[in-house]
Amino acid sequence: MNPANAKSIAACKKRVICGDARNPELLRQAGVEQAQLLCATIPDEKIVVEVLNAARSINPTLRMLARVHYTSTGIKAEKAGAEAVVVEEQIVALEFAKMMSKSL
Repeated sequence: MNPANAKSIAACKKRVICGDARNPELLRQAGVEQAQLLCATIPDEKIVVEVLNAARSINPTLRMLARVHYTSTGIKAEKAGAEAVVVEEQIVALEFAKMMSKSL
């Protein structure tokens, strides 16, 4: 959705498709019908879940991974079909636990 980012990526000779990843036509244009894996890492976790749902409706066998901020949204992502979810608040908690155990 950011034209400046898209332009810089395209300048590196990478294929770029611009638009809203929740849009089924955009997902088809990106090849989701034949895709084996989708990684949803959009900063807006509500949109991540919506992308998962849209992709699943097009390709029921698609393997999906997601990144979200909160555990509650991670559960929603799993319900939407993500087989693995990186939950930022859990990663931060684990890192703090490691640092605290080293300090004791």
